[in-house]
Amino acid sequence: MTSDTFYSKMNNMNRSEINKKIITYLAQKLGSSLEGKKKIMKLFFILEHIDLDNKELLLEPFVGNKFSIYHYGVYSESVMKEIYKLVDTGLFTDGFPLVLKKDIAKENVDLEVRIKDKLDKIITKYGNWTGYKLELATLKILGLDLDSKKKYVGLDMKDIIQAVGSK
Repeated sequence: MTSDTFYSKMNNMNRSEINKKIITYLAQKLGSSLEGKKKIMKLFFILEHIDLDNKELLLEPFVGNKFSIYHYGVYSESVMKEIYKLVDTGLFTDGFPLVLKKDIAKENVDLEVRIKDKLDKIITKYGNWTGYKLELATLKILGLDLDSKKKYVGLDMKDIIQAVGSK
């Protein structure tokens, strides 16, 4: 195994653990207003690609999850895999809303300060929004709507941001 492959795998393992902590933190803070997978996905996108202070799109993801556009807007395979892992291991009950097991709900989630601070801002601003409202808002931030997103389906978010930024 080359050193590049080793570090790539290490980053993926670390990102998986960070994603788990972020999802758990969101569930603890939002409770039943977490709704489900769609809302988690849109909040993750805001974390990854929006500079809340400068109201700008970030070309490089904040935590490192790759996003693209699919049927319900912004989507990350790595975030969705982590949600399903949490359901499969019994830490969450799948459904609407996703429910965090009570014994996990009170645990302290150890996140980097920069991630926790940004999540707190996101929760304050968008925590009460529905998944659908967040879907529309994240598309709007990208300069897209439900129809125009279709030409970007499956493309890497970096390419989408560069394309919409040049309009």
